[in-house]
Amino acid sequence: MTKNTQKRFLEYELNRKVLNEYLIDSRRSFREIARTLDVAPGTIVSRVNQAENLGIIEKKTAKINHKALGLGVTAIFRVTLATKGLLDPGHSIYTRPGVFAVYGVTGNTDVIIIGKFTDTEKLYEFTQWLNELKEVSGAHTNVVLNTGKEDFNTL
Repeated sequence: MTKNTQKRFLEYELNRKVLNEYLIDSRRSFREIARTLDVAPGTIVSRVNQAENLGIIEKKTAKINHKALGLGVTAIFRVTLATKGLLDPGHSIYTRPGVFAVYGVTGNTDVIIIGKFTDTEKLYEFTQWLNELKEVSGAHTNVVLNTGKEDFNTL
């Protein structure tokens, strides 16, 4: 599907409302969502199937409370690369425990990494590991002291 088709999907107010309801709790039945939006259940089924076919809904998943799991230390790593290998899809950074996001970015750094750790000792171990990678020429770490908002499940 083309990106234009995906963008056009969001031009319709009902499609946005369906996605927002779906983001609140994808376990809810289509009938419940239909009742909330005052439309027929078949309309919800159709819109959700269309969103899945367009690749807008990639997967249905749970929202995890990381603090409840003991991952209370969040850090942002601003990385300057010596080589581009860190961004290769097969790089071990993508399966490394604690790594939640890896972004290639513009500006003074090449990569931003978001990590969550059980304690500062695990954060330190990750920082040491990161700085020893041959692809990394430098890294700056910012520890998050207060989370104002963290929700990737919104439109």
